[in-house]
Amino acid sequence: MSVEMHTIRIIDNTHKGKPSIWRQTGQVLLLSGILFGPGILADSTAMQWAGFALFLVLALFCLDAWNDSFLTPDKARQKIDEIEKAAAK
Repeated sequence: MSVEMHTIRIIDNTHKGKPSIWRQTGQVLLLSGILFGPGILADSTAMQWAGFALFLVLALFCLDAWNDSFLTPDKARQKIDEIEKAAAK
């Protein structure tokens, strides 16, 4: 018998969703500067490509995290009940 793992993220009523556009823009610019800045300053194409590759990996991690479901406490309880009912069979 295999055990299936489930991750449930629960949010409360104070959850605001995404940060403001200014904060998102600042974070993107800061991250871009950190990843590409050394390659630009050193005039190194290889360092710029390495920064780009790291940027793509981080973007994929962000997309994966963004696609996770967030549930309210009531919906999370329903989901947990469904999982427990399926496990009891």
